Amino acid sequence: MEKYLLIIIIIPIAIVSMSMRLVPINHVYITERLGKYHRSLETGLYFLIPLIDRIKNKVYLLEEVLEFKVLKQKVLVTYQVIDPKNYTYANKKPLVILKNIVKDTIESNNDINLEQINLSVNNIGIKVNNIEIK
Repeated sequence: MEKYLLIIIIIPIAIVSMSMRLVPINHVYITERLGKYHRSLETGLYFLIPLIDRIKNKVYLLEEVLEFKVLKQKVLVTYQVIDPKNYTYANKKPLVILKNIVKDTIESNNDINLEQINLSVNNIGIKVNNIEIK
C-alpha cells in the first residue's frame, strides 16, 4: 500500500516539475503547441502542458559576434536578435543568411553599408550593429 501511495505522490510532482520552465534574463523561448507557434516566453517562470507544448528555440537577445573569412580577411559581424519569432521561423539557418549577405556585400564592392545589410536581414529578425574587417 505504501508503494502505491508513494507512486501516487511522485508522479504528479514529476509532471509538475517537467512542465515548469524558467526563462533566464535576456532570453526568449519560442513555444509550440502541437507543432504550431503558440507564444514567446520572456524572462520569468512558465508552465507548459507536458506532451502538448514544447520549446522550439531558445533565443539570446544580447549582442553576439559572428566571425568568418572573406577574401582572406577576417570579418567580425556584431548582431542582435530583435524579433525572436521571425528569427526562429523565417529560415532554418538565419546566421548562414546573415553571413552570405555580408560576404556578398563585401565581395561586390568592398564597401560596408549597414543600412543596406539591415534592410536585407530585417525579415529574419536580426539587426547588424557593427562590421569589422581585419
